[in-house]
Amino acid sequence: MVFKNFNYSDIQKKYGIEDDNFNVNALRSIFEENTTFLDAEIRGEANFKQVSFISDANFNGVKFQNKVSFQEATFAGIADFLNALFNDYANYFGVRFTGKVSFNEAEFRGYSCFNDAILKEESFFILT
Repeated sequence: MVFKNFNYSDIQKKYGIEDDNFNVNALRSIFEENTTFLDAEIRGEANFKQVSFISDANFNGVKFQNKVSFQEATFAGIADFLNALFNDYANYFGVRFTGKVSFNEAEFRGYSCFNDAILKEESFFILT
């Protein structure tokens, strides 16, 4: 599936997503233009495995209450996880950050895996 200018809050409003256990499954999707999960709260599992973010990806303030996987995902633009909360397992195995990435003040409460992650540019990992 290909998305352009994706905004999670717009999708929530459009489809009336209020289920506490709503899962996000974007397996092998392509986000061609800016992607925004700004301040989103995802209470179900989130699967971004093998996803391509062609432009900037804004996950500022996102709250992943359950497992999240970015395994083998590619971030070509800026990937911003400022103040993000990872309440459970966070899988970044084999992820590729070819642009800048920031986990400034992100909070990882569960196990996090960054094995084989590739960082091409300046990155910020100020974690709490």
